[in-house]
Amino acid sequence: MGSQKELVPDFQFPEKYHTSQELNSDLMKLCDRYSDLISKHELGKSTNGKDIWGFIVHSDQRNLKKKPASLIIGCHHGRECITSEAVLYCLEYILEKYSEVNQIRNWIEKSVSIWIPMLNPDGHDIVIRKNGNQVDLNRNYTFNWGLVPGCSHDPYSQIYCGPSQLSEIESQLINQMKIIDDLFHKFKNIKSSLDMHSGAEIILYPWGYTREPAPDDALFKELCRQMEQKAVELQVEPFPSQPAVDLYPTSGTYIDHVYHFYNCISFVAEIYRGRWAGDIWEFFNPPAEKYNAVCLSFL
Repeated sequence: MGSQKELVPDFQFPEKYHTSQELNSDLMKLCDRYSDLISKHELGKSTNGKDIWGFIVHSDQRNLKKKPASLIIGCHHGRECITSEAVLYCLEYILEKYSEVNQIRNWIEKSVSIWIPMLNPDGHDIVIRKNGNQVDLNRNYTFNWGLVPGCSHDPYSQIYCGPSQLSEIESQLINQMKIIDDLFHKFKNIKSSLDMHSGAEIILYPWGYTREPAPDDALFKELCRQMEQKAVELQVEPFPSQPAVDLYPTSGTYIDHVYHFYNCISFVAEIYRGRWAGDIWEFFNPPAEKYNAVCLSFL
């Protein structure tokens, strides 16, 4: 999408969409309203000094280390604003329905979910792909960092991988995960992860850099089959699924990184693609009348 025109810094977000500050404000209100189910954790600051927050959902906040955990990330790419909106929408939904829906209650009681709604607030607030240093965060991770053609070493490229692996504050925050009890490094109980994107309508899984099947290829396919079956049950159009490399080659990406280093079953969910590719906003983000339906597809 490198040929698309980026938006100007004073861009006004359309109806239903939030700036990073507005999104964080709504998330703080959720934490106050459902303090027995969700806790907030300040992960750090972005390149340009904006807050990056993580949220943990679990019915017993004292025993986080005893349950399997999942990690959901929105807005690796700043212009894919609907991904942060979908995370907020989903959090509001599951917290509100906790006492009413058995499936949601069982999930929250038996596991831990960690949510990072907006990893790239600098890019988000001016609707550009890259971060404040003009690095593509989803090419900045350690595994196969810098491997061409899955990234670029040209700073002007939309897939610029940065001057070195994990050079960016934002990707370092994800790699270290210190604020949320070192769940990756010490306790190793993050079993699955979902990285939210837009620009397509598809589910992707490792590998992104090679057509050689991942060691858990059969498991990835079976989980995708279950997702498709669930979508049909809910009368939602299922997304197709495939290895990430079949969309296009990638390297230094989040899902390959956490799968390789932490044996974490990882997916990308590309949840929306607009028809008009010449408009940077409309290609990646649905209009107000489609907002709820796209967010519901994530549930």
